[in-house]
Amino acid sequence: MGDVGSNFLGFTLSIVSILGFAKGYTIIAIIVPILALGVPLFDTIFAMVRRFVKGQPMLKPDGAHIHHRLLKMGLTQRQAVLLLYTITSVLCIISVVLISADIWKLLLLILSAICFVILGIISMKKTSKHENIESK
Repeated sequence: MGDVGSNFLGFTLSIVSILGFAKGYTIIAIIVPILALGVPLFDTIFAMVRRFVKGQPMLKPDGAHIHHRLLKMGLTQRQAVLLLYTITSVLCIISVVLISADIWKLLLLILSAICFVILGIISMKKTSKHENIESK
């Protein structure tokens, strides 16, 4: 992501946080943008902590980001991207439901999303094992 993309995301996050969808629910107005951008925020924070612990410069590139780890696990590029898109989509849906629905619908959505992601990971591992066996 370049300067324009990061500036746009920062501007959007600040406006959504300031305006909020419900003035009385400040915590929701703060959590929703963070939840919607969960995957890139987690990857960035995890990279910063990892580099700090190892004593590496913060801006030094490495091959330990989420997508690199998924590729090392044996997923194809397409599978890794689809998994990250799915997780991001689920987090965005959860953030929208958090604003507009009651807690029980949100909990049901979170549980179904967790089950969906787990089944997807199991399915991808089985597919990659079958591809490895067939290639030998």
